Amino acid sequence: ILGLPQLFWVSKVKDYSQEADLNEISVKEGNYRPRIDIFIPTYNEPESIVRRTIIGCQAIDYSPKTIYLLDDGQRSQIKSLCQELGCEYITRSDRRHYKAGNLNHALPQTQGELIAVFDADFVPTRNFLQRTVGFFQQPDIGIVQSHQNFYNPDAIVRNLGLANYLTTNRESFSRYIQPTIGSVGATICDGSAFVVRRRDLENIG
Repeated sequence: ILGLPQLFWVSKVKDYSQEADLNEISVKEGNYRPRIDIFIPTYNEPESIVRRTIIGCQAIDYSPKTIYLLDDGQRSQIKSLCQELGCEYITRSDRRHYKAGNLNHALPQTQGELIAVFDADFVPTRNFLQRTVGFFQQPDIGIVQSHQNFYNPDAIVRNLGLANYLTTNRESFSRYIQPTIGSVGATICDGSAFVVRRRDLENIG
C-alpha cells in the first residue's frame, strides 16, 4: 500500500535528463555562461555544517560564480569562516521576514544574472550548474528546481525499519511529483537547490 502512490506518480513523470544533457554541452563549451550568484542563507546552523556547504558550492564546476553566505545570526565565527574560505559575507541588523527577508536583503547587493540558492545544510553536486543553467537559454524559463536527495532518513520511515526500502516523503515529492508538475511547464520552488533568473525575481517583487 505504501508503494502505490509512488507507482502512480512514476507513471506521470516527465524526464528532463536528455534536455539537461544538451544544455550541459552548451555550458561546457562556453556558448552560454551567465554570471551566477550563489546564496547560502543561514541562521543558527553549526559552523561545521555551514563549512561543508560552502566548500561544496566552491567545488561546483562553473565560472563565473560568486558565493554569498547570508548570515541572519550575525555570528562572528561564521564571518571568520567566510574569510577563511574566501566567500562573501552578508548580514543584516534584523531578521524581518526570516529566510525570505534574508534573501531579499542580498538582492540589491549582488549582480549575477542568475541566482542559485542552497540551504545551509545542502551540498550540491559538482555539475549542478552545468545541468541547470542551460535551461535559461530559453527566455521564458524563470526558475529551475533540481531534484534533492536526503541522506538523513525520514523519522517515521527510520523507526519502522524501512529506510532502505522506501524513499522519504520529501524525496518522493522531489523525485516524482515535481517532474509531473514540470510536464505542464510549471514547478514548485522547494526553497533550496534551485536557480532563478534575477530579472524575473525582481519583476514579481
